[in-house]
Amino acid sequence: MAGYSKVTGIICLLLFLPLVGSGRKSDPAQTPSQTRLRPYLVRGSKLFESGKYTAAIEVFRSGASDAERSGDRRLSARFLNGLGACYVRTFQYPLALDAFLRCRRMAEQAGDLETYGGASSNISALYLQNNDVDSAAAVMEQALPHLNRLSGLQNRARLLLQLGTVRMEQGRNAEARQWLRQGIELADRAGDERAAAYGFERIGITCLREKNWAEAENNLIEAYRLRRLHKLWELGHSCRLLATLRIAQKDWTGAAVLLDRAVEFVRSEPAFSWPWLTYHLRGRVREAQGRLEEALEDYRTALDLSRRFRLDVLPADFTRVLTDVRLDDIYSSFVEAASAMALSRKRPDLAGQAFAAAEENRAASLRALLADPGDWREKLPPGYWQTLAQTHRAEVAALQHDSPQTRAQLERMRAELVEMEFRAGVNRLEETEGLVAKTQRTLDGRTALLAFHLGRAGSQLWAVTSRDFELHPLPAGAVIASRIREFVSLVRTDSPRAVEAGRDLYALLFSRLGPAVTRKQRWLLALEEPLFDIPFGALVVSQPAGGPVFLVQERAIEIVPGALWLRAPAAGAGPAGGFDGPFLGVGDAIYNSADPRWNKAGTPANLPRLAASAREIQACSQAWGAPAPPILLTGPAATKTAVRKALEARPSIVHFAAHVVQAESHPQSPPGPGDRADPLAADEQTRMALRQSGRHALIELVLSPSADSGGEYLGPDEIKNWRVPSSLVAINACSSAGKALRGAGLMGLTRPWLAAGATAVAATRWPVPDDAALFLSLYRHLRDSPIPDPAAALRSAQLDMLRAGDWRSRPGFWASYFVVGSY
Repeated sequence: MAGYSKVTGIICLLLFLPLVGSGRKSDPAQTPSQTRLRPYLVRGSKLFESGKYTAAIEVFRSGASDAERSGDRRLSARFLNGLGACYVRTFQYPLALDAFLRCRRMAEQAGDLETYGGASSNISALYLQNNDVDSAAAVMEQALPHLNRLSGLQNRARLLLQLGTVRMEQGRNAEARQWLRQGIELADRAGDERAAAYGFERIGITCLREKNWAEAENNLIEAYRLRRLHKLWELGHSCRLLATLRIAQKDWTGAAVLLDRAVEFVRSEPAFSWPWLTYHLRGRVREAQGRLEEALEDYRTALDLSRRFRLDVLPADFTRVLTDVRLDDIYSSFVEAASAMALSRKRPDLAGQAFAAAEENRAASLRALLADPGDWREKLPPGYWQTLAQTHRAEVAALQHDSPQTRAQLERMRAELVEMEFRAGVNRLEETEGLVAKTQRTLDGRTALLAFHLGRAGSQLWAVTSRDFELHPLPAGAVIASRIREFVSLVRTDSPRAVEAGRDLYALLFSRLGPAVTRKQRWLLALEEPLFDIPFGALVVSQPAGGPVFLVQERAIEIVPGALWLRAPAAGAGPAGGFDGPFLGVGDAIYNSADPRWNKAGTPANLPRLAASAREIQACSQAWGAPAPPILLTGPAATKTAVRKALEARPSIVHFAAHVVQAESHPQSPPGPGDRADPLAADEQTRMALRQSGRHALIELVLSPSADSGGEYLGPDEIKNWRVPSSLVAINACSSAGKALRGAGLMGLTRPWLAAGATAVAATRWPVPDDAALFLSLYRHLRDSPIPDPAAALRSAQLDMLRAGDWRSRPGFWASYFVVGSY
């Protein structure tokens, strides 16, 4: 769902500057190398302060190398701290994190607590800049015990302010204020006006979120006063935050004046943090004033500037996911404004630009995992897998006994994974110029792509075929979300009212489509939250005298991560490619200590046994009937280690009949039309989504415990590092699809299997009975088809269930299943 500009988020960094230390009583007697190199540290710091970052980088980089060659870890750490600060100001975040991590390591080895504390604060601030609150908090928890041992007032002040900022982003406002006020007091005593202004700004942001306008204004104006008095470049941030306050007070004229001033700072200050937020917020104000063309230009500028951030964000999966969520609002504003102008002024060029922007951000983090198949995985350090196993144990603890202690342990483990993944990864932007034509070339004559975007005042549906391109307006996202919730509830309970609700929802979404689209036999759907919840096959196309005609009776449906994910099928290969490998089935695992098959290895998950699942995978392997002998893993053999080994045989089918466990997650209420004018309500929703993103990832397949498998839980982080090319992965378990995050898409078990290279993944939207009938039918149809197509096979299987004449014919059973793939 599109939100308002994240103007109350992390908008500028309070970096620890390079510590010169010359003449300090705490410094040991200077060595010849220190005497020679300290002037360079001073020079680099002055270059940094004057904004000459390229020159400062050269000074700090050469100084760090020279100091390291001289064996002076303390001095080398301080050069690295300066180097990292320069990289941050030039938006080179991966290089910045590398420099700060090396700085912290060397400072710790040298016993330099001042630089260690500074590096920790910088690392934490950098994680916040990349939206990763959990990792930022984990770093500060590690540094906190050293706080009272820091001798410098400035260092202690900035560490306290960073801790307060982290607590603020965690939603712990009372604690945040306590740390921030202490930090302001120390900064004032140290004469550090920049830090004091930062502290007042943070408190002001907290008050904005609480809608305490008077206290917010007092603190924000104090930050503005200090910055203006001391000519600090962060004055532009103060203008933007004061504009946010004016918007909340419905003072559009005052907000516009402040934002014009803020834009001047963006243009004059090359290191202005997150400059797209200023343009985006001004676009919102101009749109509210009825200046749509000017607003669209601001949105376009914001979009162009935000692309740089996507390239520079830390190349780890977790931070990429958070970036999808954070930037969704920037993309959404452009999409909605461009679509409105395209429809009202008949501008097909704007319709194509809106489509390209929507698809660029849709599940971009998932596409990044496949940018160079296999390359980033091969660069992972050996210690990654041990840390991953420890993370799984922490995730299990959080699933079973959620507490501040288990969450803190999980945050620390994830921070370590992020550090290792960013070293192995790389970020790229895909070319979206001419995306409509490129998409048309991937589609055959029987297929249409339907891509959705849900907005506040209205939503959009793009329909693309090999020859046609359509843009249709839809109702506001809140209206659609309400209809979806009602329909899903009725289908799941097999209510007679589900037919009427299904027909209404079908008309709401698809009634405007032209015959060029409705005649297609296959629909590819690019979705966003909450559309993933819809059992599309159970939508009612018409209701003649003979009974309802379901959508599944009209065409095959396949969920796709987006238009940029599609690949044209090779000649004669069909949509899914070749399926000539063995069948791998995993079922009837050991789930409790009362199971007589338990050999005392590991600890079972304390779940009921799924005895029928052994028969399920046996019957499914026979239904598939591949010439290669099947690989069936049950009981003590159904372990992670055995599954990973079996994948080396390159199976065509990987079928899990197992338990899935996941964290409870409360769905976000869709924002209403009035939220367009409220930056604070939308910002709170996005911050909640960012904070909950870690819980969305807590979903695991449960297998048998063993001494060498690292535990019985198989989760997304481990799966995404495996390789399962050209295969269908089927997860016959309750609610295996998981939840969705706006911008990032589904975060359940379909995502990691696609990242691992699966052609398609079959999953469930809600709990399903312990029954294999649908999959038996699916595999027979897939086997007998001249061109293997999992989505078409699922449709045929669902039609078989519909005609069964028993309880399986109810949509509450067969409509839970869906296929997500790459066409």
